[in-house]
Amino acid sequence: MMNAWIKLLDTFKKKGLNRTIQSVLNAIADWPYDSKYGIKTKGLVRLDDLKITSDNKTRNTGFRPTRARPLKKLLNSLDFPRDSVFVDLGCGKGRALVIAAEYGFKRVVGVEFSSVLCKEAKRNISTYIKNQGVDVDIEIIESDVCDYEIKDDENIFYLFDPFDDVVLSRVLKNLDLSIEKKKRKIWLIYNNPIFGTVIEKQGNFKKFGEFIIGNTEFVVYSRNI
Repeated sequence: MMNAWIKLLDTFKKKGLNRTIQSVLNAIADWPYDSKYGIKTKGLVRLDDLKITSDNKTRNTGFRPTRARPLKKLLNSLDFPRDSVFVDLGCGKGRALVIAAEYGFKRVVGVEFSSVLCKEAKRNISTYIKNQGVDVDIEIIESDVCDYEIKDDENIFYLFDPFDDVVLSRVLKNLDLSIEKKKRKIWLIYNNPIFGTVIEKQGNFKKFGEFIIGNTEFVVYSRNI
C-alpha cells in the first residue's frame, strides 16, 4: 500500500493533478476487469521468476498488464479497418488480446517468449471465449519476437514497452522484410514509448499521432505502401 501512495505522489509531482486523477480512474476501472471475464491478468511478474531460455531475456522489461480503459478508448478513436489483424508483441497474460477481441478484429495474435506466461494467456483466452460465448480467432504463439515470422495479413502491432532498443530495432527489420514480401499498410501502437526515437530514426514509419488517455501515453506510427 505504501508503494502505491509513493507512486501516486510521484505521478502528481511529475504530471499534475488531472493526470493523477486519470491514473486513479484507470486503476479503479482495471480492478473489476478480470472478474468480469473470469480471467487472471493482474499483477507484476519479475523476469527472475520466469524460466526463459532466450538470449534476449535481459532485454525484456518485465511483465505488467495493459490498462484496459485507455487502450479501449484508443482503439475506438482510431477506427482501424475491422478486417485487420492485431498482434501483441510481448502479450504476457493476454489482457490486450481480450481488449482487441472486443474491438472486433478479424484475428488476434499474442507473441510471448515465456512458456509460463503463454500457458496463462491461453488459459485466460479459453476462459474468456467460454464465459462470453464468442467466436473469435485468438492465437498465442510462444516465440522470441525477434524470431517470430510475421504473417502476410498482420497489420496492427501493439507494444507495451516490452523490450529494449536492440530488440525493437530487430523487430523493425522484420517488419521491413514482411512488407517487402507483402505490400500493405502497417500500424504500430506503442504504449509507454520509451524507445520511440528508434522508430523515428529508422525512418520508415511516420508518427500518426500522440495520445495521452488518462495517464497512459501512446504513440501510433504508420507505414504506407
